[in-house]
Amino acid sequence: THPLSGEVYGKDVNYILDGVMETSRRPTPVQEMFDHFYRTLETENWVQAQIELENLEKTIGPDDSELIQARVTLALEQI
Repeated sequence: THPLSGEVYGKDVNYILDGVMETSRRPTPVQEMFDHFYRTLETENWVQAQIELENLEKTIGPDDSELIQARVTLALEQI
């Protein structure tokens, strides 16, 4: 058996990439786009946050789970 097999067995790929291989699961520019979106969200600039989500969608597509989560977060913040 591989020395890490007990540490990674049953874990999802993101855990393995982040925790074991110490690499990002997203390209740096895309991660920076998400980071900028969340910083904008903190300022309650809903229009700019929506624009940033649209740019992310153009870059990574509409079905990305983190993008969907970001959309829901924006909608909840606007309530």
